[in-house]
Amino acid sequence: MHEKKERIIEISMKLFADKGFHATSIQEIVQKADVSKGAFYLYFESKDDLLIAIFDYYATIVFEKLAKVRETTTDPYAQLEKQVAELLTLFRDHKEYLLVHFRDNIHIGDKLDALIYQIHKQGFDWVSEQVCAIYGDKVNHYIVDIAINFDGLMNSYFKWIALHNFTFNPELVAKTIIRRLDALVEDILTDENSPLFTAEDVPRLTDNRKTDEISQLSEQLSAKMDEIPLNNKEKQQLIDAITVIKEEAAKEAPKTIILKTMVEHIRQYEQLSQLSEQLSKKIL
Repeated sequence: MHEKKERIIEISMKLFADKGFHATSIQEIVQKADVSKGAFYLYFESKDDLLIAIFDYYATIVFEKLAKVRETTTDPYAQLEKQVAELLTLFRDHKEYLLVHFRDNIHIGDKLDALIYQIHKQGFDWVSEQVCAIYGDKVNHYIVDIAINFDGLMNSYFKWIALHNFTFNPELVAKTIIRRLDALVEDILTDENSPLFTAEDVPRLTDNRKTDEISQLSEQLSAKMDEIPLNNKEKQQLIDAITVIKEEAAKEAPKTIILKTMVEHIRQYEQLSQLSEQLSKKIL
């Protein structure tokens, strides 16, 4: 992201948290960010468009951090604990991201609503994948109930920390949340009652999940690819392989031989081997 665009996003978020979205003018934003109005409109069509970019910006940071934990930690329980600690650390350092939700009742149309829903879906997919990796297939039938409760745990801590400006240790809070999750899952699995909600109740979240997971892993591969030394030919071949995987996996009857060939090409790069292995499990 261009340095000026990132600076506008960071400055505007602080202003929105301090004054409110509606009370903050574009003139105030550009003055505080030390850029011209022309520069502002080079990156954003309007203040509404800026707000959408802010949501997207922080969502990208969040899911990149979750992906990096997965790359460096193999145990799924430890993964989730570290991921929650990363989220809490990010929140501690960027509380203004959440405060804007409490400050203003913001609704600017379908474009932002669609982005918020997309982020919600990514969050659900993350929780589902981690919970299933920890507790196995036995939780599949209860995954929506578990996700709702986990979401409630996380959001409650975020809310109280934001409103009361608590000083806290992200690792300690994360350990506590995961212990609560353990107790929750154990209670759900021993409960004779049926889940309140199942995947059938949220088809918009669960339909095409496999395709979405493949797409997310492909994006992570693209980001990781930029971190390793490659010549132009190697880089283009990797870009082509990732593109083919995304397009083929989205088809009603994807050809396994094509997917396998593309994954094997990516796997030859040591820095991409872990992500390519995750991708292989999803598509083969």
